Amino acid sequence: MPEQEHREPGNDGEVYEDEEVPTVVLIVITALAVLTVVLYMTVAGGHSHFH
Repeated sequence: MPEQEHREPGNDGEVYEDEEVPTVVLIVITALAVLTVVLYMTVAGGHSHFH
C-alpha cells in the first residue's frame, strides 16, 4: 500500500509531456502548411474574393 503512494502522478505527467512535444510541433506545421495553401489559392485564383 505505501509503495503505491510513492508512485507520484507527476512522474507520469512528465513522460506524457515529453511525448506531447512532437505532436504539438506536427500540429503547428500542418496548420502552417494548410494556411499557406489556402492563402496561396486565395491570392492566385481568387483576387475578387480577397478584396
